[in-house]
Amino acid sequence: MAKTVAGETLRQNYELQQKFNEFQRQINQNNGYPFDFEKLITHLQNGVEGKFDVNSSKLEKVTPIVDDCFELIFESAHITIPDMETATRYAKEKWSKEVGSVTPSMSFTTGDKKKIKVFRFKQQLSSQKCVDFIKSQNAILPNVYGLAIAEMSVGSQLPKDKYMLGFDNRDSLSVSSGGSHGVPRLYLYSDGSVCRDRDSWGGGWGVVCCLVLFCD
Repeated sequence: MAKTVAGETLRQNYELQQKFNEFQRQINQNNGYPFDFEKLITHLQNGVEGKFDVNSSKLEKVTPIVDDCFELIFESAHITIPDMETATRYAKEKWSKEVGSVTPSMSFTTGDKKKIKVFRFKQQLSSQKCVDFIKSQNAILPNVYGLAIAEMSVGSQLPKDKYMLGFDNRDSLSVSSGGSHGVPRLYLYSDGSVCRDRDSWGGGWGVVCCLVLFCD
């Protein structure tokens, strides 16, 4: 009997360690843990306490989005939209007064609950293709204010070394002195530095770029 118990203990330890090794691998990726880290911690704690059926009927089911152009690489838990006056000031200070003073085609409401999703590009895409995809997901077109909210709310969890784009309809974006509409961008470097700028609507967007969406 003792040998059987010992053998089972070894098997359980091995299987558990394999799972933890996989968690560690995912967390150490360049873009961090690709799923909801807070939910992972909650599930692990429930396992420690033997609560395997807690709210099992209420767990959110994430339906994978299959698309030739976009891949979901980050999804937050529901966040509370912060005070929009604060978010607007943040956008003006961190990007520029010009970029942060536009009138977006869609607006955020303080106190609303939203999930932030980030999709990486699988190929070079046009601006209109990006806007059409956001609309197809019934998501808010973020403009610069969405980037500001994302950075303020889940900045430490967002993908690193990617251009995250705050798309809107072309005429709702800021206009440069040369007359071109600019898409606001947020780039979080692995070393902790940050770049906030804009790039022309008319250019193509490569695989180093991502879309930021706000969804119910």
